Amino acid sequence: VFDPMYQNVFFELFIGFLILCWIERAEKRTYGLKEMDLVCLYTFIGCGAAVLTGADYNAVGILIIVFLYRFRNSRRKQTVAAGVLGFIETLFPTLGAGALAAVPIWFYNGKRGKQQAKFLFYWFYPLHLFVLFLIRWYFLGIPLA
Repeated sequence: VFDPMYQNVFFELFIGFLILCWIERAEKRTYGLKEMDLVCLYTFIGCGAAVLTGADYNAVGILIIVFLYRFRNSRRKQTVAAGVLGFIETLFPTLGAGALAAVPIWFYNGKRGKQQAKFLFYWFYPLHLFVLFLIRWYFLGIPLA
């Protein structure tokens, strides 16, 4: 349930949520400091927490959350931030394929999608993981543990 060396993405999202709450508070009250100073401080704290807890995407995940929030009024800036940070996050495992995350961000129109295929997507994720497990087990001979 809890591995001190590695945490799943929910730890990352929770840390990011806390940082965004602090940033929103800083936007309303500056506590005698400049707003940008507080944003940088909170982001640094969040990145440190992600590294110390072994969060899934490490400090880059927190930076992605903060940049997408800070650039929420500019699709162009969000796209660039997602592309650059996605590239950095995936540079070594997949030669920067994470930069492709910028594509759906660029084409997102701000409206909720159609709900006809909703349940298809609910089932796709666990089903494709099960298929990948079967391929790994049957064809490659790699057991679960």
